[in-house]
Amino acid sequence: MSGKRDDLNDIQKEALKSLKESLIANNTLFGGDSESSSSSSIRIWGVELTKNSLDEKKEEIVLLKFLRARDFKVDASEKMFIDCIRWRKEFNLNELMEETFHLNTTNRWVISIKQIKKDVP
Repeated sequence: MSGKRDDLNDIQKEALKSLKESLIANNTLFGGDSESSSSSSIRIWGVELTKNSLDEKKEEIVLLKFLRARDFKVDASEKMFIDCIRWRKEFNLNELMEETFHLNTTNRWVISIKQIKKDVP
């Protein structure tokens, strides 16, 4: 089994269910943990993890990334998920992803590495 959402064995399905239940029970998933999130939801890789999510498939794909990274060990995956959410909050990643950068087109440098000339006598 690949560990992808549509290709899970029974042990992997149980690990996914256990991870989700554990995160909900500990109030970590959906932004309940004040240390890991200050908002009412968690957004990671473009997926909003909310209590009233309409797309459970995307939520499961996110959780499976953590499970695969930790060989489907629920405790290690949960710790990794919580650490990731805390890191994203610490560095304000969600706000940075929405920030717009304006280029100053008058002072722009163009670098090309097509040809290198050496002045060798």
